[in-house]
Amino acid sequence: MMYDNLFSTRDRPCTYGIKLPERNPTNNKGLKTTVHESSNGRCFYLYVKIGDMKANKISIENAKQDKLFYFVANVVVFRESDKRCLILKRSESEKVHPGKFAVPGGKLEWKDLDITKPTRMNGDVIDFENSVEDLLKREVMEEAGIVIDNKLHYINSVAFIRPDETPVVLVKFAAKYISGDVVPEAGAFTDFAWVNAEEIKNYDCIQGVHEEVAETIKIFC
Repeated sequence: MMYDNLFSTRDRPCTYGIKLPERNPTNNKGLKTTVHESSNGRCFYLYVKIGDMKANKISIENAKQDKLFYFVANVVVFRESDKRCLILKRSESEKVHPGKFAVPGGKLEWKDLDITKPTRMNGDVIDFENSVEDLLKREVMEEAGIVIDNKLHYINSVAFIRPDETPVVLVKFAAKYISGDVVPEAGAFTDFAWVNAEEIKNYDCIQGVHEEVAETIKIFC
C-alpha cells in the first residue's frame, strides 16, 4: 500500500489517513522518512512515497511467522482410454510413508518464482500465473515421465503438521493424462499401477488416495 504525507507515533495513531505499522522508520522500504517532534514532546514520523515499491527479491523478513506454511500440490492423473488413474509406489527408503502408493506432486519453491520474469505486474505486486499448473506438470514429468493436461480440477485440501513441526497446506487436484509411458523416478518410486475405484482397494495407499481416485473418476466420467 502507498502512503503519502501520513504521520505516525509509537503512542498514538496517524494524524490522518491509515495507521502505519509501528516499526523502525528505516525499515519502511520505498518511503522517505523524517523524524519530527510535536508540541507535546512526542516524536512522529513523516512517510512520503518516493517511487516504485515493487519487491526486488523474495523474502520473509516482513512476513508474520504464524502465517507461514509450506505449499504442496498433488494431482491424480486420469487416463481417459480406460478410465483409470495413476498411482506410484514410494521407495522403502522414503522417510514419510515408505512403501505406500501415492500420487505425483511436490512443493512450490522460491526458485519456481523468477522475480525477473513475472507473467504480469499487478500494480506493485509481482504475479506468477499458473504456478500450480506448472508445478504439477513438472512434477508429473519428473516422477512418472508423462505429460498431463494444463487444466486442473480441484478435489480437496488438508493442512497438517509434519513430525519436524513444519506446517503444510496440501491441495489436491485431478488432471487428464495426455501422453507418454510411465517411468517411475529412480530412487523415489519403485512401481506404479493404473487403477479404477475398485482396483485401488487392493493397494496399500497413503490415507485419502482411495477416495481421491474415486472422486477423480467421477469428475471425468
